[in-house]
Amino acid sequence: MTAEHLTAFVTPKSKKAKNRFCNLMDSNPECIIEQRKDTEVFLTSINGKNHFWVSLNHDKDWDLDL
Repeated sequence: MTAEHLTAFVTPKSKKAKNRFCNLMDSNPECIIEQRKDTEVFLTSINGKNHFWVSLNHDKDWDLDL
């Protein structure tokens, strides 16, 4: 079974996000979009170690490129 995943790219802004980016995401900005709501997306890092919500409007922790 194959499924095409939509991806997004993130850039960490806050200290917390930078820590997770290095330690959980292996500094890889590519993420799989798991779920999309009106103003947020739920992402999983490519390596599967980080799962998080990102606001589409001025997220305090992440910049997002869809």
